[in-house]
Amino acid sequence: MKNKIILGLALLGSGFSLQAQTVILDAESGNRSIEQANCWGFGATGYTNATAQVISGSWSVRGNSLSNLSLSACWIKTPWVIPASGNITMKVKMENTSGTGGTPPSNYKMVSVRFIESTPSASFGEGNFVDAQQDYVITAPFTSSRTVNFTMPAALVSAGKAIKIMISFTGNGGNNRPNIDDISIPGTYFSDPGNGCTVQGLVQDADNDGVADGDDAYPADPYRAFNNYLPTSSYNTLMFEDLWPA
Repeated sequence: MKNKIILGLALLGSGFSLQAQTVILDAESGNRSIEQANCWGFGATGYTNATAQVISGSWSVRGNSLSNLSLSACWIKTPWVIPASGNITMKVKMENTSGTGGTPPSNYKMVSVRFIESTPSASFGEGNFVDAQQDYVITAPFTSSRTVNFTMPAALVSAGKAIKIMISFTGNGGNNRPNIDDISIPGTYFSDPGNGCTVQGLVQDADNDGVADGDDAYPADPYRAFNNYLPTSSYNTLMFEDLWPA
């Protein structure tokens, strides 16, 4: 009997997808360099363990005095993340009341978030700011910790592309530093620390069976991925006795 035997490999229940997580910065490492190695960015912000400045745990982030209206003067930048639905949250308080109590453009202190798109050809892979800037003006009691919430834009979530979030701290008048803690970003960490903190390489897998399309003989079939020719890929003779396969 001469036949070509082709066995299609079935992958049952092996589909996979990116599972939404939460990307967190709580400063508890006590060493900002550790977070930088994991692709967080800091501008005029450091870590503090001074009792009067710590919001939760043993360490918090401390910014420079907020007497500058520039969004690039004092900031924290997240790694690349694939955003998920939910709120971006953080705890914030001021160290004193200097330069507070007003609203823009008079004396005030403010937290802002902006969203950066991925552009491989740009410096650090960071493209333009996308979607609307969101602002939170800090009001009394200024030296008490409060949870600040921002909404992850639905358009960025549905796009499913990697973004960074730049959190800026601004102010007008007075000598006053912000303390920040427990930053929580809904989404999946997607930076590559081993490759200059660029965006991780996305694997194209149309049928979601765990095998990349380029390696999948059946890229549209979640139950098959490749052919296994037995014993070879050409015609062969299969011989067996009368009690086979007993």
